[in-house]
Order: sequence, then C-alpha cells, then structure tokens
Amino acid sequence: MTDMTTGQQHVRLGSNAGQPMTRRDGVLKVTGQAPYAADLRPEGVLYAVTAVAGIARGTVEHLDTAAAMAHPGVVRVYTPANRPALAVHPDTKIHGFAWRTEALQDDTVRYAGQPIALVVAETLEAATEGARLLNPRYRTDPPRIGLDGNAPYAPEAVSIGRPPSLETGDMDAARAGAAHHLETVIETAAQYHNALEPHAITAQWFGDRLEIDTPNQAIGLAKQSFAAYLGIDPAQIVIRSPFLGGGFGSKAILYGAQLMVVLAARDLDRPVKLALRRDQMYGPVGHRPATRQTLRLDLDDQGHIMALDHHTLAVASSFDDFIESASNASHSVYATTAMRTTHSAVRADTGTPGPMRAPGERRGRPRWRSPSTRPPTRWAWTRWPSGC
Repeated sequence: MTDMTTGQQHVRLGSNAGQPMTRRDGVLKVTGQAPYAADLRPEGVLYAVTAVAGIARGTVEHLDTAAAMAHPGVVRVYTPANRPALAVHPDTKIHGFAWRTEALQDDTVRYAGQPIALVVAETLEAATEGARLLNPRYRTDPPRIGLDGNAPYAPEAVSIGRPPSLETGDMDAARAGAAHHLETVIETAAQYHNALEPHAITAQWFGDRLEIDTPNQAIGLAKQSFAAYLGIDPAQIVIRSPFLGGGFGSKAILYGAQLMVVLAARDLDRPVKLALRRDQMYGPVGHRPATRQTLRLDLDDQGHIMALDHHTLAVASSFDDFIESASNASHSVYATTAMRTTHSAVRADTGTPGPMRAPGERRGRPRWRSPSTRPPTRWAWTRWPSGC
C-alpha cells in the first residue's frame, strides 16, 4: 500500500495559484488502489437493490414479492409489511441536520424515485432482477410539480435554521432618493449533485457492534443518526470513509436506503452492500431546488445601489422543510444603504432538497420600469449568484 504520510517534496510560498502540488491520495486513486465503499467485498456479502416509485404521488397497492422471491439468488424482499423495526420513526427530526426520510415506514409515495422496497440477493444481478419482478401497482394522486404547483407559504427558517428574512436600513427613504429603478425575475432550474462515486454503503454486524463503510462528509453526525434510529450506543458503531468520490453536500445527510441496508444486515446476519444506480440519485439524496427570484434595485446617478430587495420562492418537498436560502447571497455580494432579503416556499412532490456546495449562478435580463430611468451604461448588471 502506498504511504500517504510522506511529506510534500516542495515548499509552497505565498499564493497557492500556479504552485505544483502532489495530492497524497493521488497515486492511490489513479492506480485504482483507493478503497471506496462499493468496492468492498467482505466474506459472505449480499447485494441490495432498491425498487423505486415510478409515480410522483400516491400509494403502493401491490408488490409481487412472490415473483421476486422465486428468482434464483434472491434472499429477502423487504417492504413496509416486513421491514425490521427502528427505534425512532424515519420522519423524526432527531437533530437539526437530520432529514425526514423514507425507510419503508408505509406504502405512501411522496416523490418519483422514492425507495418502495429493498431486494437482497447473493449477486447484484439477482437483486436487480428481483427488484424488476416486483412490478408495483399504484393508486395515483395528482402530483404537485414546480413553482406553480401549489400555494406558497412562509417558512419559519431557511437552509439549516437560518432566519427567513433580513432587513437593514430605511428602504422607503433609499428608494425615494434613488434616480434609477429596476426589477427582474430570474428562475433557476433544479440541480442535482450526481457525484462520480454514487451513494453506497456496506454494513456488517459483529454481535452488537456495527461497522459501516460509506462515503460520508459528516461522520460524527452520521454516527449519532444511526445510533438514534437503531437504538444503540454510538460507541457500538464504526463508520469508515477514507475516500469520497465527490459529495458537494449530498453525502452529509443520512438517507433511508442506508438505514434499510443496516437493518437487513442485522436481520440476515450477513454483510450487505448497496450502491445506488446513477438514475437513483435523483430524489432520495438531496438536490438544489428550482427557484424564482425577484430582485429590485434602486440606484443613484452614479449607479451605486441605494436599496436592494431580493425575494426567493423555492421548491420544498411535501414532507420536510429545507428552503434554499438563495436571497442570502445578496448579504455579501452587494454594497447598499438599505437591504431586504425574504423567502417563501412551495411544496411539491419531490425529494427533500439539501445543501449543495457553491452558489449557483444564472443569467437574467433586467426589466426597467421606464426607459428614462435606465442607469448609466457603465453599470452593467447581467448576472448574480442564486445562493447555496
């Protein structure tokens, strides 16, 4: 195994820009020696595949578990009817960085791509075919989609516990004294952190001790979450995440399929491994939601901003509250004598959004309230961050 403790072979002075750097994990990655969670094959490992909902809203009325179990190599099919019990309900917000999740607690479909069953088999191929054979039937309800699919509401917080609004300065006075006025509305589409390494987990029990290999950006919080859901002491859990093939915020929060794999490993007394397919990473593991952002600027004769009013309407899931704090990007981007940032949200049948690394950026065309109020041409405002 390559030694990752060897010091750098050069001294970096001043700015990092333009400086050569040898990554200590680089050799392991380019030679294929870096161990990722989905690469592990402990003795006796079983392979898990999630069957996911093909509708956006409704109820699963039937799963052909008999057909799946009859397929050679399938060991167990977990559904809401036989899922091992959790110590805490999956919709419990056990701490501020915990999302309500889907762990086969009932037959409700909250969004397309939601896990509705877990098939465990001796091979990945058998588990995949077993999931296909479930052939779900649904009772469908009209889906609520996008920014206009439901009535907006005022959230109590945005992001993770941040205030939904902020106002500083005298907005009315600043606007009254401004020479130029503009207002623009910009819509941003949903964005998904679909990292090179998909979400994966390998779980194995040794008596009452649980060992987990999974890419994770917040191992301490993950240990607390697993312990709470399983009803065990955190000291009984070991989580290994030596390499992370991209996360961007999506691998910091526990998701339902991880819980189901851990339960299956305990129930079957064998190690169980799951790696989400590329298409299964749209929904259950977070994303940056669509937004409609209204920006109003009032400027003096020199193009300096006198007042800034930034409102964001963001899509939230139907069952949890993570509101994209896009308006808050204006707090540190613009100099102004008066500012107001506000947020509202609309519930849709989608997976719950979550943190996503780096602010998004979108182009928009300002709408001037009248041609005579257009500011000096040197004030060229064409784009602005949409928040993170």
